[in-house]
Amino acid sequence: MNRTDFFASAEAVIRETIATVSTVYGKSGSHIDISSPSYRRPILERIWRVLYANAWRPDVGKLTVLDIGVGKGWSSYLLAAHCRRVLACDLSTTISEQMELNDQPQWQRLLWKHFVAGRPNLAYVFFDGTALPVTTESVDLAVAVAVFEHVGNNTLDHTARRAWLREVSRVLKPGGRLLIVACPNRHSYAEALARLLGLPHHTKTFSGNEMRMLIEEAGLAIEEIQFTHPFIDFYPLRLMQRLWSVCYGCGIRFVEPVLGVLPLRYVWHHHCVIAVRK
Repeated sequence: MNRTDFFASAEAVIRETIATVSTVYGKSGSHIDISSPSYRRPILERIWRVLYANAWRPDVGKLTVLDIGVGKGWSSYLLAAHCRRVLACDLSTTISEQMELNDQPQWQRLLWKHFVAGRPNLAYVFFDGTALPVTTESVDLAVAVAVFEHVGNNTLDHTARRAWLREVSRVLKPGGRLLIVACPNRHSYAEALARLLGLPHHTKTFSGNEMRMLIEEAGLAIEEIQFTHPFIDFYPLRLMQRLWSVCYGCGIRFVEPVLGVLPLRYVWHHHCVIAVRK
């Protein structure tokens, strides 16, 4: 599938997610992280690349995919439109980004129920965050969107992250891929600015060498490490957020590929990693 068609299908999923969240949970689009196009577009770009434009070149329609730490579950719903089978998992009590539902265990259930009704090859399960609910060497592709930094409750100690990566390596078939998207960069100017201004920011961030070390220790080989999200995606005032989204959609997004070849990419907000199980 080409990029244009993939993005068209993905944007339809985003619109459906936002509408469903609004209906089921009574939250407006401005409360939802994926309502920011500058946040979601680089994520969608990397999902498209690993499915259709990476050197891997799989038969996408035959893939078994494990989506880990899915939150609302929109990425799993999107993947299920392309792949043979998708199993999505998340903690029973988790942060719901801007939706202010953090004190409600299993708040995802109603949204997941909606998605499963539209995709018979999609299943959602809750898990304990440690043992992945699939058998050894049964997964072609594991996906983790904005998850890796939260493994181990944001601590600086890597014990939980090493265990998590070993578990991912266990369930991947030989030659299977792990896609980590939207993992905060230690040298991100956006993170530094948020800390300076007292705005929400990540407790744990990663250097490229740190990610490479952790991933290779788990028996995975790095295929790509890229920097994503060159712009600040979220603003403290909703009006500023709306204005930024309009400006980004009207043309600023076309600057991203040009910026990507400059050294400035090293201070972009996030890492994206594609790794292969040996």
